[in-house]
Amino acid sequence: MHQAAYGSDHPHVATDLVLLGRAVADLGRPDEARALFERALAIDEAAYGVNHPYVAGDLVNLGRVVADLGRPTEARALLERALAIDEAVYGPSHPDIAADLVNLGRVVADLGRPDEARPLFARALAIDEAVYGPNHPDVAVDLTQLGSALTDLGRPDEARPLHERALSVHETLYGPSHPKVAADLNHLGRALTASGHPTDATPLHHRALSIYQAAYGNNHPEVANSLVHLGSVTPDPTAATRLFERALSIHESVYGPSHPNVAADLNHLARTLAASGHPTDAEPPFERARKTSENNPGL
Repeated sequence: MHQAAYGSDHPHVATDLVLLGRAVADLGRPDEARALFERALAIDEAAYGVNHPYVAGDLVNLGRVVADLGRPTEARALLERALAIDEAVYGPSHPDIAADLVNLGRVVADLGRPDEARPLFARALAIDEAVYGPNHPDVAVDLTQLGSALTDLGRPDEARPLHERALSVHETLYGPSHPKVAADLNHLGRALTASGHPTDATPLHHRALSIYQAAYGNNHPEVANSLVHLGSVTPDPTAATRLFERALSIHESVYGPSHPNVAADLNHLARTLAASGHPTDAEPPFERARKTSENNPGL
């Protein structure tokens, strides 16, 4: 509607593109969302210049889907630019800065640097608690990300109370069947597994999977991620293999054959096959995972 009224390069069109891109990204179609966000960014840069908050917002949207597409190095540059713009506009203690820090911390963690991600999440948490108090959804997001970094750093016992607090906030705000609750359940389950309690983690991952399937259907990336979590705590290798195969199928259909999540699924599958006494069957997925990781330009 705005394009017909104002032409294809008007800022109102950029707003429409952003809204459409977010909806498409939520449906698990990051490639389509990326093109929409790139167009919005070009419009806003032409209209407002390169250092406007709207441009920062476009960079964040683009950076997030680029990260989803398995290109964290490219995403990091976009998100660092967004953070610099917002800090220049708002100062260091604005909620938009906290959101930028969380987005940047996620891609830094994806690059295998949880030690660098942890202080970003801690700073975001301090900002949001000061602005909103302890029970705000943005605080819950910060707690989740900080807890995840701590688990990656080998400190799951410190992570667990953060994830439990995030889960409590989200359940109070959204009820027990919201996707944000599912994400908290998976994070908490991962911390429990890292603490040596996979049996306690299993029902959490089952519940998360059920929530995601009800919310998104059976072929969404979050469903695949939950299948991987569940497979990792499933003691029966035959059952675990089925879970990893299903996750692999979803990730390949969404991202294509060369995405880091595909490589991770292949490694999970190969390890499970090898551990269950099928080393010959494990060789092809191991080899494919190796080639996928070597050829991935995003890492």
